[in-house]
Amino acid sequence: MKRMPVVCAIFLTLLSLAACFEKKDVEKPAVDANHISTDSFVIALLPAQNVFEQKKRYKPLADYLSRSLGIPVKTKLLDSYDAIYNEMLQKRVDAVFFGSLGYIVMNSKIDIEPIARPFKKDGTSTYRGLIFALKDKGITDDVRTWKHKRIALVHKSTTAGYIFPKYYLYKKGVLRFEDYFSKVIYTGSHDASVLSVLTGDADIGCASDQIFDRLAGENPLIKKKLIILASSSPVPANIFGARKDTDKILKERLREAIMNMEKTPEGKEVLSTLGAVRFIETKKSEFEPIFEMLNTLGLKPETFALEAIGREGKPEARRIKEKQ
Repeated sequence: MKRMPVVCAIFLTLLSLAACFEKKDVEKPAVDANHISTDSFVIALLPAQNVFEQKKRYKPLADYLSRSLGIPVKTKLLDSYDAIYNEMLQKRVDAVFFGSLGYIVMNSKIDIEPIARPFKKDGTSTYRGLIFALKDKGITDDVRTWKHKRIALVHKSTTAGYIFPKYYLYKKGVLRFEDYFSKVIYTGSHDASVLSVLTGDADIGCASDQIFDRLAGENPLIKKKLIILASSSPVPANIFGARKDTDKILKERLREAIMNMEKTPEGKEVLSTLGAVRFIETKKSEFEPIFEMLNTLGLKPETFALEAIGREGKPEARRIKEKQ
């Protein structure tokens, strides 16, 4: 009988140990608040230039972000926003460098969070749409002087090369845009639109100020022979955006890495390859000028064909020597 208390004590001890083991089994390991739940990050690029040069240009950025995030960051060239959309749906692409209209249309189909955009060495991070004309055609900023003239546009899926000029004339009371001109030419690129006016193939042209200014810097005839008739409000250029459902911690680290690049020698070198001095924050509110144009014209972002956006070519500008 003396053994009974000892046996009970042993039994109770075993029960206690079993309870401890059971408790340990159900306890979940602590979660690292800074843990990134993905093992890679892919940035899509549209080939706006020689594909090999573009890959080479963005590789330093991918390498820099790989080191900053602690996971492999890769770039992937895709030939259209439609292809990018499909890759994002399948979560094979996480982020993209967008054009302004490309961002708005893509965001109407899948949630995209704008993160930043490069602030260029020339002090710009936005672009404007321009309407210009030959000086010797009697064309002024009075739109009545534009009637029955020939106009060079870029493509129906461009802000500067179609949406802005149509919006501008609509606000001036011109409701039937195409009928207002004797000829409407779709050149396929901003360069070609500028040069078609310069060479007399059109009387009025439309293009982004970035392309116009670049060509004017290369060819003095442009400033000598062309006059600016109107310009749009500035809108963000080359926006870096990520899928909204991307890992939250990853997006925070990504934003921090990009926004602080100019603070390190390595980051400055990467920025230089992109023609930038730093990245600046981009907000959805900065796209309001484009939404205003679309709403005024009754155009809905979701109705734009993704494969058509960003399709305008970027041919090398023809050098036209000034006549002696």
